[in-house]
Amino acid sequence: MLAGHPSGLAVCLRSLRKSALCHKGPDSSHALKLSVVYAAKYATLAKAYSRVFEYIEVELMNADRKRELVSMMALDQRTLSELAHRGEIGPHQPYHPVLREIHESNARALAEIIEEIGWPTISKVGAQGAEAAWNIVQHSVSDTGFMSDCAELLEVAVSSQDAEGWQLAFLKDRLQTMSGEEQVYGTQFDQDAEGWPTPFPIRDPDGVNERRLALGLNSIEERTAELRLRETARQAAVSRANEEEGGGGWPDADL
Repeated sequence: MLAGHPSGLAVCLRSLRKSALCHKGPDSSHALKLSVVYAAKYATLAKAYSRVFEYIEVELMNADRKRELVSMMALDQRTLSELAHRGEIGPHQPYHPVLREIHESNARALAEIIEEIGWPTISKVGAQGAEAAWNIVQHSVSDTGFMSDCAELLEVAVSSQDAEGWQLAFLKDRLQTMSGEEQVYGTQFDQDAEGWPTPFPIRDPDGVNERRLALGLNSIEERTAELRLRETARQAAVSRANEEEGGGGWPDADL
């Protein structure tokens, strides 16, 4: 970075000053003025290059943070899928220790990223990186204080149109349901007595679809149907895994 090499400007100034002092007679004043002009132009150019390199450094740093965020989310989703396939997680089961470790580790890493670059917005880490940051917070259920702090940062980003509004809806709803309060957007689901997805209590349920539509979400009825299909697929996968295990199929370690 040019800002890190001020010697160039100093050398230029010394050279121009020496050139001016070597002139005798009426032209010496003119030469001195020229030295000042050239020095000012050089300083302006140096500042411009400095800003360019600073921008590049920030962009490279943000690209690194995006890769970290996406990688953390991928590990989370992959582990979640594997545990669900083996039937180790499901309705009303305790928090799986493997998932807890991943979620808490990801939350600590995200906290460090926020300390460094602020909330990972779309303009900083792209849409994929921003979604990964939200996903990490959404799963950091061991630390509701951290979730609440992130919700405030995310709300600022949404108001600046630098984050997706539906992400804030999911996060706020989760915080509401975790505290025993009614959710607003109907994004959080429990399970009924038969094990099928059903939304947690919703404030003003008659207006929930209008609120969801404003954020680009489908209706609560459509979302419920989607989750029922997902639960059907999960139950089928668990059933197949149990049959394979009982029939001498591949051990869990190879699934």
